[in-house]
Order: sequence, then structure tokens, then C-alpha cells
Amino acid sequence: MCKLDREARKQRIEAHIAEWQKKLRLQDWWIYFAEDEEPADGALGDAETEVAGFCSTLRLSGRLLEHEEEVTVVHELLEVLFKRLRSYEADSKDANVEKHKVIQALLWALLGMHDFEPTKFVVRRDV
Repeated sequence: MCKLDREARKQRIEAHIAEWQKKLRLQDWWIYFAEDEEPADGALGDAETEVAGFCSTLRLSGRLLEHEEEVTVVHELLEVLFKRLRSYEADSKDANVEKHKVIQALLWALLGMHDFEPTKFVVRRDV
């Protein structure tokens, strides 16, 4: 792969990471694309995640076609969300709160509401 192709690939992948990081509400995470590293075991992608430090390193295979890059980035960012969830004790109050954060992040991303601030719009009614 020539230098121009590598740079274009890096820019595309980093743009996908930034876009989906916002959509999935992972802006408080440091997500790094390791452009010169291949995923382990011949996978198309992987995410090495340090939950306590809110950081993750994504590796994407050089075998990916351009139209597969975004899907793979989203897959790996979803892995980050779920690794965060799995870091809590299964039945704890914190795990329940984290589970709902993950569900809300997915809901907002699916509905295209990544700029939605729930505290500004949620109206509660007493029944």
C-alpha cells in the first residue's frame, strides 16, 4: 500500500472513530487507531481496552475493504461499551446503572440522537 493510500485510510478510519465515538457517547474515552498494528489471530479488528483509564486502542486489518472500515470501527466501539459494562459486578447497583447507560447510548445512536441531552428534554409526570 502506497503512502498516500495509507494516509487516506488512516484519515477515513479516524473520521469513523470520531463520528461513532460521539454517536455512542464515548467522548470521555481516549480512542486510538493503531495504524501499523494488525489485530490478533487474523481478526478483522480488535479493541484493547483499559476500562479504568477510559482508553482503547483499535486495530483494523489491512485486508479490510474501504466499505468495511466503518462497520468494523462501530463493531469495535460496541466492544468497548460492553467491556465497560462487564467490568462491573453482575448484580451490583453500578452494573445496573452502567447497563442502562449502554442501552441509552445504543438507543440514541440508532435513532440518530447523538446530540440529544436528556436532562434538557425529559419531562416526568406523576400518575
